[in-house]
Formats: sequence, structure tokens, C-alpha cells
Amino acid sequence: MKKLALVPASLLALCLAMPAGAEGTGSTPGSYGGMSNDSPSSGSMPPSGNTGPAATGDTSGQPAQSGQSGQKASRKDRNFIEDAITGNLAEIQLGQIAQQRAQNPMVRDYAGMMVNDHTPARQRLMTMASQYGVTPPTELDFMHRRMDKKLRKAEVNEFDEMYIKSQVKDHKKMVELMEEQIQDGENPELKRFASEMLPKIREHLVMAQRLEQQLEQQKEQREQQQDQQQGQQQ
Repeated sequence: MKKLALVPASLLALCLAMPAGAEGTGSTPGSYGGMSNDSPSSGSMPPSGNTGPAATGDTSGQPAQSGQSGQKASRKDRNFIEDAITGNLAEIQLGQIAQQRAQNPMVRDYAGMMVNDHTPARQRLMTMASQYGVTPPTELDFMHRRMDKKLRKAEVNEFDEMYIKSQVKDHKKMVELMEEQIQDGENPELKRFASEMLPKIREHLVMAQRLEQQLEQQKEQREQQQDQQQGQQQ
């Protein structure tokens, strides 16, 4: 029997405050697409069932690639796999940096959740990449390499805000990626994967947006306190 992955106490209020429909159906808070955090490799790949034109057609005019099992993916589906793997890799690596450098406990907990949730998702994508003959990206893309450097060099008082803003931006893009695959993807298994991931990614986005608001409020309060202190000294 799987253990239920728990949301850190500091983030529980953010989950409870999220609007109805933001949470993922069929997945527990802190899990990714129904996969438990404490057993990342336990998320088994659903039966493919991907036969026929809907699964193998390549409308781009480019020849489809075949994996070891003989299954194929169109150019659009291959691009989805590559982009999704890159996105998950970025969430893991940037999250690991934030776990070490973040000052706000809620930001650290959020970063830990990103590592825990995106690790099994990436593992599942790597399995599908092998299945469909796609060479998986193993390094960050240019944009995320640049963000990696910025986060490592950021001043202590700038890190939390910089990290969370990047998370809002990245999760918006990831939501768009999943929605596009659900709408226009050709392979049924990849469409199903995107459908399973989308609710949790939306949840991550809402949490990042709320953290961004809280950090901005805390920054304003600190600035007001500093202004008051300067006024009293004068």
C-alpha cells in the first residue's frame, strides 16, 4: 500500500486557499500525477494502447522515429517529450539550489516539493522517451542555464523573490505545454500523461503565485519599517 505524500505544514495554508478546481483530480497534495513522493520510481507507465493513425501519424511530413518496441512518435510528440523532460530537469536542479539558498521556510518547502514532484515525472518521461526512440535532453537549455547562474550568484536578500518569480514563469509555460499536448498531441499515451500532469502543475503555479504575493507584501513591510526607523532617527 502506497504512503500518501504530505504537503509541508508551511505550505498547507496555500493549498487550502487555492480556488476550487486548482487541485488535481486523482492526485494527493504533494504527489505528481498520483505518484507518491516517497517512492519516485513507483509510478508505473500506463498501458500504451497506442495503435492506429492517431498514435503513429506524423502530420509534419517528417518520418516518425521508432523505439525498441517498434512504437512511433510524430515530430510534435517528440518535441513534447523533449520539452517536458527539459522543464522537469530545470525544476529539479533549480529546486535543489533553492533548498540550499532560500531564506524563507515556505520557499524552501516549495523547492523541496518541486524536487519531489518533478523527479518521478521526469523518470516517467525518460521511460517514454526510450519507448518511442527519442533522445532525452540531459542538460538545461540556455534559458535555464542562465537562471541557474543567476540564482547561484544572487544576493541573499534577493534569492527568494528571484526563484519564485522564475517558478511562476516556468509553470505558466508548462501549463501551456500540457494543454497544447492534450489538445493537439497525436499519441494517446502522451495525451494521457499530459492530462494527468496538468492539475498538479496548475497547483504548483497557484502556490508559486501566492508565495510571490506574500514575498512582495513582506518586502513592502520591511521597507515601511525602514522608513519609520529613518524618520525617528531624524
